[in-house]
Amino acid sequence: LIRICSEQLALLQEARKKVIADTLKSANDTRQIPLKRLLMKNLTGSWGSDNAEDKKQCICLRVADMDFMSGQFVNTKPEQLTHRYYTQKEIDELTLQKGDILVEKSGGGDKTPVGRTVIFDKPYKALFANFLQCLRIDERVIGPKYALLNLHLLHFTGEIRRIIKQTTGIQNLDMNALLSIKLDVPNLNNQKKILSQIDNQLKKIDELTDKKH
Repeated sequence: LIRICSEQLALLQEARKKVIADTLKSANDTRQIPLKRLLMKNLTGSWGSDNAEDKKQCICLRVADMDFMSGQFVNTKPEQLTHRYYTQKEIDELTLQKGDILVEKSGGGDKTPVGRTVIFDKPYKALFANFLQCLRIDERVIGPKYALLNLHLLHFTGEIRRIIKQTTGIQNLDMNALLSIKLDVPNLNNQKKILSQIDNQLKKIDELTDKKH
C-alpha cells in the first residue's frame, strides 16, 4: 500500500511538471532574452559568522529550508531557522526581498542535480547561505513567478545538466552559463494569463496530492 501511494505521488509530481512545461511552451509572441538581462541584482550568499562581535544575528536560509516541488521555502517558524552573525554591510546587501529567486548553486546529486530554485515570499527578514545565489528580477519585464517556473523548466527537462561542473563529489552550477540562457518572455499581461492557467491546473493536482498524504 505504501509503495502504491508513493508511485501515485510520483505520477502526480510528473503531472505537475508536465502542466508547467506544456503551458509555458505554448506561450505566443515571446521574446528570447538572456536571464542576465532580466535581473536587477545577482547576489552571492554568505554563511556569516559564529562570532557576535560588532555583528547582528539574522536568519540564514539554507538549501535544507527549500521545498523545491512547491518552489517556496518551507513553513518553519523563524525562531527554528538557522541564525548567523552578519556585519551591517552584509545585512544591507543580502537581506532578501519578496520575489527574490534563490538558486542552489552547489550540492545536488545524481537524482537531484544542482540548480533547483525557489522564490522568497516570507514575512520575516532573512539573509541566505553561501551555497545559494539570489536573482532579483526586473519586474518591468518579467514577473518573479514566471521567471521561477522557467527556471524550473530547465531542471525538469534536464537542460540544467549541461551547465553543471562536478568536483570532488560536489556539483557546482556554472552561474555565468545559467545567466546566458535565453528565456522565452511574453508581455506582462500574457505572463499573468499563463500563470493563471498553470495555477488552476496545479490546484487540482495539489488537491489530489493532499489526499494521498
